Amino acid sequence: MASFRIKHKDDKAVVSITGEITIHGIIKLKEDILVVIKDYHKIAFDLSAVSEIDSSGFQFLVSVKRSVINSNKVLKLINHSVAVLKIFSIYGAVGIFKDKIIIPQSDEINFEYGVSQQSFTGKEE
Repeated sequence: MASFRIKHKDDKAVVSITGEITIHGIIKLKEDILVVIKDYHKIAFDLSAVSEIDSSGFQFLVSVKRSVINSNKVLKLINHSVAVLKIFSIYGAVGIFKDKIIIPQSDEINFEYGVSQQSFTGKEE
């Protein structure tokens, strides 16, 4: 199950999510996060400590992004873990959130788009 902590200043908040964003506990996570972030205009989700994410977790990110946008606020996803990058690849959703993605060093990530496949690595070749 996932947990989170918030660092904030003025109308900005960074929500660091830790653990598994999966069907087990996703409803409570979404409810808790939406209550906490309602007071902030600019929000960032730090996903560096997400160890696992499934389709429910992906839907959670999409849903929260929509909710924030519909409230005329800003949500950025930052520090994507390998697990998050892999689920984005599965859904072909790397560009959906329009956030900068930094490929972690020494981890190989395969992004698939249709029939072609590209492999990116953080290692210098």
